[in-house]
Amino acid sequence: MGAFIPGKVLYAGNGVSGTGVGGYGNVVVIQDKNNRAHVYAHLASVSVKLGQTVKKGDIIGKQGATGVRVTGSHLHYEVRKKSSPSLCWVDNPKARTLDPTQYVKEYYAADKPTVSQMADMIINNSKAPNGHENRRKWLGIDNPTYQKVRAEVNRRLSTPKSITQSIEQMANRIIIDTNAPTGHEACRKWLGIDNATYKKVRERVNQLMS
Repeated sequence: MGAFIPGKVLYAGNGVSGTGVGGYGNVVVIQDKNNRAHVYAHLASVSVKLGQTVKKGDIIGKQGATGVRVTGSHLHYEVRKKSSPSLCWVDNPKARTLDPTQYVKEYYAADKPTVSQMADMIINNSKAPNGHENRRKWLGIDNPTYQKVRAEVNRRLSTPKSITQSIEQMANRIIIDTNAPTGHEACRKWLGIDNATYKKVRERVNQLMS
């Protein structure tokens, strides 16, 4: 069984009375970046250790039927509102936990870059691949979202930055700025301009450097 969300292992082993997971059988508790406690209970076995850091998808144990009041193999998964004290144990599920499906969905939605940020990645990152399908996979998004990103990229590149930033200014940036990348295509993306504008910038750089 893989971890749904990355974090640090707060508990790994048989849930004993007084720990906040008593009666849960073999259990793994992971603290995420928001200080929530993710409880994976009734496991057949545990594959992680206390204090270990896990990534999403890392194997933490095997589904099972350990603990009390268990009728068959299944995963008991809780997202507790806090990770302390006593792993946020109170004998009231509504007071103790959040909706796990909704929490996981919102957790990853908050980590996703915006359309504007993804457009920046394509324009400015020299490692951005060529080809729309390659770019979509590189960004890890679906086709409708990629179409929005593509439209934003096209909108930006159709308005040369020379309107707000002169050829002279861009040439000086390439010469002076230590963050300027190497390679013409990388420089063009870094400046966020089209090929025709970049050609003028390149010519000016050559004049200034000669």
